[in-house]
Amino acid sequence: MKKRARLSRRQAAIFAAVTTLVAVVLLIHIFASGTPTAFEAETGTVAGCAASVGDSSASGGQGVKFSACSTSDADPTNLDASGNTIPDSHYAIPSGAIYMATTGSDTNAGTQAAPVKTLNKAIGLVPSGGSIVVRGGTTASPAVYRDWYSSWNATLATATFGVLGKTVTIQAYPHEKAWFDGTDVEPAANWTSDAAGHWYMDWNTPSFCGTLPTATTSNYYSTSLSSQNIGATGSTINGPCVWKDSSLDPTNPMAGDPQMVFAGGTYEHEATSLSGATGGAFYYDWANKRIYISTNPATSTIELAARPMAMQLNGAGSKVLGLGFRRYATHVYANNSGVIYAGAASQTFENDAFTNNAGSTLTLAKPSQTVVNHSVFAFNGGGGIGGNGSRGTGVTDNTIISNNVLNNNNTELFWTGCSYSCAYSNIKLNNMVGFTIQNNIIENAKGSALGAWCDIACTGGKFIYNTVHGNGGGGILYEISDTGIIASNLVYNNGAAGIRVASAHTKIYNNTIVNNNTAGTYQGNLWIYDDPRSPSNPDTGNTGASAVGPDTTGLEYANNILSGSGRLNQYQGATGSTNTEPDTFFDLLDYNAYWQSGGSSQVLVHWVNAASGTTDYTSAGALSAAHPPLDAHSIDIAGGSEPFFTNAAAGDYTLRSGNQAGTGTAIPSDVLAALGLSSGSNVPKGAINWPGK
Repeated sequence: MKKRARLSRRQAAIFAAVTTLVAVVLLIHIFASGTPTAFEAETGTVAGCAASVGDSSASGGQGVKFSACSTSDADPTNLDASGNTIPDSHYAIPSGAIYMATTGSDTNAGTQAAPVKTLNKAIGLVPSGGSIVVRGGTTASPAVYRDWYSSWNATLATATFGVLGKTVTIQAYPHEKAWFDGTDVEPAANWTSDAAGHWYMDWNTPSFCGTLPTATTSNYYSTSLSSQNIGATGSTINGPCVWKDSSLDPTNPMAGDPQMVFAGGTYEHEATSLSGATGGAFYYDWANKRIYISTNPATSTIELAARPMAMQLNGAGSKVLGLGFRRYATHVYANNSGVIYAGAASQTFENDAFTNNAGSTLTLAKPSQTVVNHSVFAFNGGGGIGGNGSRGTGVTDNTIISNNVLNNNNTELFWTGCSYSCAYSNIKLNNMVGFTIQNNIIENAKGSALGAWCDIACTGGKFIYNTVHGNGGGGILYEISDTGIIASNLVYNNGAAGIRVASAHTKIYNNTIVNNNTAGTYQGNLWIYDDPRSPSNPDTGNTGASAVGPDTTGLEYANNILSGSGRLNQYQGATGSTNTEPDTFFDLLDYNAYWQSGGSSQVLVHWVNAASGTTDYTSAGALSAAHPPLDAHSIDIAGGSEPFFTNAAAGDYTLRSGNQAGTGTAIPSDVLAALGLSSGSNVPKGAINWPGK
């Protein structure tokens, strides 16, 4: 059960002191300057932490009321996990901002009194470093912009995506809600009925699948879905819409096609043939560029996905604040995927919502110093957040993904039955040099998709204070990487292993890991293994040895609580000449607490020595006796009543008074620093905090 975050008395006192100090400093500035500031002159706020209020004693009749709204922006439990509600925001409006409104005109000057109507016009008017303010509606009746930043392709006689090279901030007007929508409404008059109960119209979408502004042929019409290659080594990686073997689910054979139909606001499934277009399904005749629907357009509003993305942001330091993005015909191939393609560093995405997009959602192509905060990614066809970092360039990424909800992504079930293109997740990062995934709710990724994952020689990764549950492909994965921290996460009820680590020098401290996959591949609450790939034997699909992190060694695994009815731990080696076995994985494996709800015969540790065989241990003592000093100070409880949590059956994983887990060993300084704690002694085992605790 999720609860609202509460400040401790000490935290409240500190916050009150800081707020008072900031208020005094700002008021001194206001009165000393004698000039109304942006706080007074506009209806916005300062960094989301102050609201303008009526005050007859202040210049212009406006004063500043400070509140704990920064705490609100750090609380993902106040977000709408459906993705249907744009988070509230109230950003200060800078002087000289360009305004846009659905009632505006592109002949206007872009002032608040005379707003423009389109992104293209607003972006054309705004200077580099300037701001665009998007007028909206209410939560119940938001404004809808059927729009994108585009470039005219004269050869194809169509708009294709535009590259926004200057730095801009695009923000919602305070407390107003606006969606950017990739669909167009196609009224009943545009459709013709046939004798088989369909309605059809000509439908040409040459801009789909990353067609360049200078292209002479459409990517989307260059290669049929059935002809697009897997992408494995030795074949042509041609896309252009999908790696074909990532789209093999028999219930979603058209998942790789970005075409979408919404009838009365509800997504309709795409059939493989005209005869299958019944009961609300639709069919797209790719060869003849005609779309068929089975819902009567006279009785239901029909919206067709007409835009492949909202924008490509190539200006370093750009920001997108308080806006919604839905129903874009995004794809899942590498060429310019995503509703927003963030192609430069130091960008910020905050208080945004992304939902019902066809494929990829937010693509961080150059994520150095980028922040994604307090946003919702829900019910998108592919992944939620994707990022490819700076490994090998000398740049440190330090990307921060915090306080978000990622829910029910991969609705098109990519990755089912794949052999090569297996890469879908609520959060999927690669090649990162420093990142933090913190205080997020990461849940219900569909099919084989994971919760949060960094892959291919990531370094300095931190997964802390997250709730990760209900993801079909497992919870957290740190793969062929190095130097990570996985600490204070609540990880439960995932369809595969709760936490998987195939990386070196990674510290796994104070996690609560409960009832994850109890059968099949990737079984267990925690699965630590050495990947068969190594720098001396890299995956041929990668770029060479530098694309693979070191073999699994130097791990610390302590102070965790694991419970459930299936296998709790699996440690598995690999047989390559430079690979490692479980005996050499750990610098520390101790001070954990285990409950085997299935009793004393339940496997506590499945030990796989690739060279000599497999052994199951049913107690920490048995493991320690065979492989000292592993788990020498850990406790395991077999059978009986659940020994740790307040009410695990109701989803309350806080530790109850008098629980049997006890305290752990001292938390090392780098983990303490990541968690923001000053002392790591006598800390109870298990997760210290998580969203809503």
